[in-house]
Amino acid sequence: MRDVSPDFLKKYPSASILINSINEEMVRLFLQGKIQFTSIIYNILNLIKDKKIIKYAIHPTNNLKQIYFLDNYVKSYIKTKFIQFKKW
Repeated sequence: MRDVSPDFLKKYPSASILINSINEEMVRLFLQGKIQFTSIIYNILNLIKDKKIIKYAIHPTNNLKQIYFLDNYVKSYIKTKFIQFKKW
């Protein structure tokens, strides 16, 4: 699993926004009973390796519009992926 170190965050300036969005979606899925509590961190660490998510972490965000875009993109992607795989 990928280490979320300060070097990782320097390499991927928007990673903290993406990690937060992933976490929010994982907690929502947990509260709905769709995933186990213990799988939240596992899913976060796996999703930050996902090519469709990490490609957005490379670019810094300069305004709220970009932050909202990233947040919505990640949450939509996770919903699609969750429907596809049911349980991770």
